[in-house]
Amino acid sequence: MNRIITRRASVALAAAVAFIIVPAAFSQPPSIVSSLQLTGATPPDPRGIHLYGTSAFVISYTAPGVNYLYEFSRQGSFISSMRLVSANVIAETDRLPDTYPRNYFSAVDTGTHDVKIYDTTGSLVGTFMAAPDAVAIGVGGHVVDYVYLATRDGLIRRYSPQGSFLGSFTTGIDVRDLAASGGYAYEWGYFVQVAPRGLPGPIYSYRVYGGSLAGSFDLPGTRSLGAVAFGTYYYGLRRVNTRLWIYEVYLGRGMPVEPASLGRVKALYK
Repeated sequence: MNRIITRRASVALAAAVAFIIVPAAFSQPPSIVSSLQLTGATPPDPRGIHLYGTSAFVISYTAPGVNYLYEFSRQGSFISSMRLVSANVIAETDRLPDTYPRNYFSAVDTGTHDVKIYDTTGSLVGTFMAAPDAVAIGVGGHVVDYVYLATRDGLIRRYSPQGSFLGSFTTGIDVRDLAASGGYAYEWGYFVQVAPRGLPGPIYSYRVYGGSLAGSFDLPGTRSLGAVAFGTYYYGLRRVNTRLWIYEVYLGRGMPVEPASLGRVKALYK
């Protein structure tokens, strides 16, 4: 069964897709509400996901200068793959502030030390900002889509949607991937979700203002391979045995939406 995500009107355009299947009963947040197994192709070194239209995209690294974008359907079936133009070493990806088209996504390139902008055809659209020591990116928030860049040792820097530096805090975590949400548990606000490198979890959620730990949650599998958040919904790419799964997590605070029937699911904001 599939579901449709809704958000407050002021941030509704941040939603990119509603296609995840296998709903679970809502429990105290954070809680897994649905999951999707990806089949037909296995990206060799997944380093991020992007959700758009009726597709899920997995960004994968092979070697310096060789990075691919794998497209899967809303049922999880492999559709195609394409090489990312001018990508050196893509470390992690996320969405972009809501002033950008929904089919664009951001990618931290640790080989060229910048954040690139790609579309879902694998074409390079431009460079968003310099990122000399960043290994992960998260975009989102309660009202403003702030941009967050994480260093390997857990320093999180916050930027405006235009890329101006606004502040930082330290987590002390060896960061694998980063997401940014507009709420957590029973709080509205600005939070980042940090997944440790090379570990199954947990995934830690920090309050942006003050940098305090808000809580943590676990997901199935042995490794986190990329994440993105829309409002108070978190999507994490996980390796479970030899398979890749995308888990949708209701982080809390916003009103959860009951899963829709498979025939009624549609893409939002194409």
